[in-house]
Amino acid sequence: MKYFIFLLESINLLSMSAYNDFIYLLGDLFTETFEILPALGNIPNYLYAVIMAAGTVYWLKWQIDLNKEAKENGTLE
Repeated sequence: MKYFIFLLESINLLSMSAYNDFIYLLGDLFTETFEILPALGNIPNYLYAVIMAAGTVYWLKWQIDLNKEAKENGTLE
């Protein structure tokens, strides 16, 4: 990482103050974002659980279809 920063500074794409401003901007953004979470309660947890469950169902359906196709082609061991 230090080499990457040095490389960017050496070609004048990134000064150290611009880098620090960017890092502090990210820190402030995350801090403000996480302060919203207590007001939302368990809604983000439920949302993540629903997304993961839907993804699992989709993945299993896809795997069943692939297994069926492989069995028909004789490539399933």
